Amino acid sequence: MADFVPSGIFIDNHNIIYVNDPNSSQIQVWNGGETVPRSVKPISLRSSRGIFVAKNGDIYLDIGENNSRVDKWSNYSKSSVPVMSVKGTCYGLFVDRDDNVYCSLWNQHTVVKRSPYDRTYSGNSIAGNGTCGSKSTMLCFPSGIFVDTNFNLYVADYDNHRIQLFEPGRSDARTLVGNDILGDQSLNHPTDIKVDADGNLFIVDHDNNRIVRFGSDGLHCIIGCPDTNGTESHELNSPRGIAFDTRGNIFIFDSGNHRIQKFTLARNIC
Repeated sequence: MADFVPSGIFIDNHNIIYVNDPNSSQIQVWNGGETVPRSVKPISLRSSRGIFVAKNGDIYLDIGENNSRVDKWSNYSKSSVPVMSVKGTCYGLFVDRDDNVYCSLWNQHTVVKRSPYDRTYSGNSIAGNGTCGSKSTMLCFPSGIFVDTNFNLYVADYDNHRIQLFEPGRSDARTLVGNDILGDQSLNHPTDIKVDADGNLFIVDHDNNRIVRFGSDGLHCIIGCPDTNGTESHELNSPRGIAFDTRGNIFIFDSGNHRIQKFTLARNIC
C-alpha cells in the first residue's frame, strides 16, 4: 500500500504490535493475530518517529518535530502527559527498567536521557557532543537505540556506518560493529538495533537492504541476503526498524516496500 508509510514499530510482552503511522496520524495496533488493526489517534503524529510501549501498557511517543517533546499515553487515554522536552525528532526512543526515557536526536547528533525524578523536563545529553563527527565521543545522525539491563546504551550511528556502545557514566563509546569501509562485513547506514539476552546484536542495515546479526561468531546476514533490494517476500527495500515477539518472530518495517514483514528467525538465517 503506497499510502502506508509507518515510521516506527514496537511489540510488547503480550505480542501486541504497535505501528506509528504518521501518514494517517494514528497508531495502528494489532492484538492476538488480528488482521485488521485497531487505531489509536492521540494527537497529530505528523513527522513522528520513535515509539515505545512500557510493560504496564503506557505508550511513549515522539512528537518532537512539531511539539518539541515526548509524550506518554496511559491505557489508550485520549489525553497525554509530557515526559521530556526535546529539540527535534526522536528517531529512536527507549524506556529502561527504571523508567528513564532516552531519545536519539537525529539533527542534534546526540542521545538525551531524562529520569522520572528530574525536576525539569529537559533531557541530559549522555552520548554525542552535538556535532557530527566520527570520534569516540561523537555521533553523526544517531537513529535507533537500545538499553540493556545493565544500562549500557547501544546506538545505530547512521552516518558513521557503525554501532556504538556507551557504558553507564562514560561519554566515549566503543565501536562494536562497522567502520567507514563498506562491504559484506560492514554496515551501510544502520537505522535500528536490538540486543537479545545472550548479547547478540540485531541490526537494520538500511542501505544494504538486509538485517544482520553480530555475536561471538562475527557478523552474519540473516534476512535480505544477498543485499539487493526487491519486492519478493524474502527481500527488503530500505528497511528501517525491527521488533521481536516472545515466540522468536522478527517483524521488519520495510519502508521502501510500504509494509511490515514477519519472519521466523530460525528459518531465515543465511
